[in-house]
Amino acid sequence: EIGYADLMRDVLRMRPDYCIVGESRGEETRILAQFIAMGRTGFATFHAVSVQDALRRLVSHPLSLTPEQAAMFQVIVLLRVVEGRRLVAEIAETEAESGLVKARSLFKLRGGRLEGGVEDSSALARIAERRGCSMGEVLEDWRKKLRKLREP
Repeated sequence: EIGYADLMRDVLRMRPDYCIVGESRGEETRILAQFIAMGRTGFATFHAVSVQDALRRLVSHPLSLTPEQAAMFQVIVLLRVVEGRRLVAEIAETEAESGLVKARSLFKLRGGRLEGGVEDSSALARIAERRGCSMGEVLEDWRKKLRKLREP
């Protein structure tokens, strides 16, 4: 029998640009973390009731990722069903610090609207550093993309 983790190993041997794993809850999450550690882009979905719960699940049994591995999942998007509609309830970024993985909320659902901002995002600061540009330039690029996404 071929398991989910076996399939993940085979897929990653093909060296894809990105990998998306749905319903991640076991060894495949660890394999995806290794894929991300190699500089690739990875996405995963799994069930959690809060951002903190998601981080706790990543570092607890059976996943047992190190805080550094868990922080490789740089952004956590929490969805909730509100009045029969699935809404983004929170967007947080992660980082490992002093042997712990921490999340910092960037956006939260309040009164039916997503409020917050990315001006203090450590992930965007790393992008600016990598690109050799200012945080202001990265934020402007981000805002342009956001406007484009909002167009009808």
